[in-house]
Amino acid sequence: MTSVLGAPVAVVSLTEGLADGVASLTKVVAGAASDRARRRRGLVGVGYGLAASAKALVAVATVWPLVLVARVVDRVGKGIRGAPRDALIADDVGPEDRGRAYGFHRALDTTGAVLGPLLGMGLYVALGHRFRPVLVVAVVPAVVSVALVALVGESPRPRPAPAARGPATTTATPTGARSHDPRPGRWSAAATGTGPSRRRTGGSSWC
Repeated sequence: MTSVLGAPVAVVSLTEGLADGVASLTKVVAGAASDRARRRRGLVGVGYGLAASAKALVAVATVWPLVLVARVVDRVGKGIRGAPRDALIADDVGPEDRGRAYGFHRALDTTGAVLGPLLGMGLYVALGHRFRPVLVVAVVPAVVSVALVALVGESPRPRPAPAARGPATTTATPTGARSHDPRPGRWSAAATGTGPSRRRTGGSSWC
């Protein structure tokens, strides 16, 4: 941004801060939305699609404000796909394999974070120290990642059961009141036990 598009250094800091802030807020919304949706794959696809669009936007940008917009869009895509993707992994594996599944995912993610910049630097040198061709090449794996989301199998989750409507009603027995026992000739006191009780059987009675 500074060397090619002439953006001030302060703009670079503003771009990164704004992008990370938007990504953090988006994660909260996307996580709740994925819990309400019957399928999570759609949100994952939208997130990767926004990231691919942002990379294409950077590749054709000629002014730094366009790069700022692209960076924010990229972080929004990351925020949208993160929580649904992790939940999709949890849904697809049993509790006994979740640690291994997340470890495998994080290992591949870190490997890509290491190899990606190295590959980009190699392309930058091979293409005569030009940034724009490298940015165009970076769009290809981004588009491929969107296509791969379509291959992810996911069974629709059951719809949540509707909540019971109307307040529950209870019938309270006044303190000391007696309720009639359906058995002939018997009475019982209220549940508090403070009222008098009388049991009558045949010709005998107790008070």
